[in-house]
Amino acid sequence: MVIFPFEEKFHQNEGVNAEYVGHPLLSHLPKGFSKEEFIKQNKLDPYKKIIGIFPGSRKFELNYMMPVYKETLKIISKHSKKVQFCLAQADNISDEFLAKYLKNFYSEEINLTVLKNQNHALLSCSDALILTSGTVTLEAALYETPMAVCYRAPVFFYLIYLLVRHISKVALPNIISEKDVVKEFIQHKARPNDIATEILALLHNEDKRNKMKEELKQIKEKFGNKVASDEVARIIKAYFDR
Repeated sequence: MVIFPFEEKFHQNEGVNAEYVGHPLLSHLPKGFSKEEFIKQNKLDPYKKIIGIFPGSRKFELNYMMPVYKETLKIISKHSKKVQFCLAQADNISDEFLAKYLKNFYSEEINLTVLKNQNHALLSCSDALILTSGTVTLEAALYETPMAVCYRAPVFFYLIYLLVRHISKVALPNIISEKDVVKEFIQHKARPNDIATEILALLHNEDKRNKMKEELKQIKEKFGNKVASDEVARIIKAYFDR
């Protein structure tokens, strides 16, 4: 029982009895966020675009990604005064650990608000997202929010990844769609200037923005309407009935 549409065909081609049952996120992802309420609740500027930052939930990810994001946000701020940044703080990242990075952001006069326990609202209400690669990229795709996906890790980890990977793409939206829907900035390609250029284009180039939103919508449609828990229960019951 697999949770991605492409997995069913992959396993069946190898002679495995596999069935796509739907992804658990589809039925559990909160919906219906009001951007107006989100802005009011977090005392944001209603006249500025919101860029959501998801730096990751592992400490080593923050060690590698936060310096990149600081420089990225500096560049974006220089090119556009009508933006504000919201950073999602993971539950397992303490205020103390995050603080050592944030002082560098504030010293650069970056308009940054840190949000706790509002991940889904931020994914839904942002005008663009900068995401550290992971499941959050799929959540963003299901909200149809334009994004750029980034990742840096210790060189040793990256070399292992290059040795064992079976696909060339990293971001889940690209893997699922089997094409480059969102830009990936991985390892040495995670350059602040390039990330900033992509985000500014997603904010100000309507054609580019609309194209990505349409392709994210198509990804959402690929998942269908199956409720994973119901499908799993059905398959298990049928097995025991036999």
